Amino acid sequence: MSGRDVRSPASRKRRAERPVVAIAVDRLDRRRHTFGLLLEHLVRSLRTEAMDLDIVLVRDRQRTDILVDGVREIFVPAALSRTSAYARLVPLWLARHGVSLVHFPFLFAPATWAGTSLRRVVTIHGASRAALDDDLVSKFSEAELARTRRRLGAFDRVLTVSESAKREVVEHYRVPQDRVTVVYNGVGDSFRPGASSDLALAKYGLRRPYILTISTIKPKKNVLESVRAFARLRERHPDMPHQLALVGYTMPGYTEVADEIRALGLSDHVVTTGWTESADIPALYAGADLVLFPSLHEGFGLPVVEGMASGVPVVASNVCSIPEVGGDAILTFDPSNLDDIVATAERALFDPSTRAVLVERGLERAARFTWTEAARKTAAVYRELLAR
Repeated sequence: MSGRDVRSPASRKRRAERPVVAIAVDRLDRRRHTFGLLLEHLVRSLRTEAMDLDIVLVRDRQRTDILVDGVREIFVPAALSRTSAYARLVPLWLARHGVSLVHFPFLFAPATWAGTSLRRVVTIHGASRAALDDDLVSKFSEAELARTRRRLGAFDRVLTVSESAKREVVEHYRVPQDRVTVVYNGVGDSFRPGASSDLALAKYGLRRPYILTISTIKPKKNVLESVRAFARLRERHPDMPHQLALVGYTMPGYTEVADEIRALGLSDHVVTTGWTESADIPALYAGADLVLFPSLHEGFGLPVVEGMASGVPVVASNVCSIPEVGGDAILTFDPSNLDDIVATAERALFDPSTRAVLVERGLERAARFTWTEAARKTAAVYRELLAR
């Protein structure tokens, strides 16, 4: 929809009486479609949970994603969005549009807020670029880290998606604990048992049964260990009919996973889907026999909750937020120990009683992660800051 207001004069007056809260999506990397889907869910729920606030999306005209019916939009001029002045001038631009509070839903911090009285919120999904080593991520330089800490210090509130992420933000970005609020992600209604589709599977060359690892293929996601564990399982169970599905795009220049698949002779048994349509992802979850998630770092761990909601047993790393999100509804392993990964996957794949317990507990636990609750907590932060 356009930014033009087509409502009645009375409804426009009611809107004008409400504080304007801008959610800035214009700087979101277009490759990270997962963040876009999360934002759509959050904004859609804010429409009903924050009717006392005028929620608007800040975007550029080139974006075709993150669209929510009934939510007003304001567009950043190309002359501003495509220049180095953006980080310095966008707060002034927002203030001139009547915005009272701006929420950057990922790690972005303007260079200055001078000349505005905007309330400021940022969501940080994790601190991997500060917490992990260079061989796993593009680590912040000391200068970048110092600049990030300084700019985050100007925010009224930092939201994180788990207690684990909060601890990282406090430790590595030096944000005081009392300025950090945890708001868990939700899980979409499309993730449910029975959502599988033969058409969706066929589109990506998949057939049942299969084990699913879903994530970007890059070092910190540790997908290499999914491949090695799958090879070991095939050695231990020669009649195992499963494929391994690796769902997610591969980081440019990263070939280690593809090289290992060839080296282990698994090319006919591992399907690498590359970029997938968002609408197909629930079907890929629901068709799996097991979600295997060996990530080395997570701020939340969306595949854990999406797998649980899909009625699929989940086995995952025992690091960061993953045990926090999965609780006793998943089995965890040491992601650096291949024997532990294989033994844990084996239990969840071949022991019927273990599978039944994981499915039952997983569905119950996934139901706790709702976008309604996320919107309520987010709106509560907005109201608190606006009331100051």
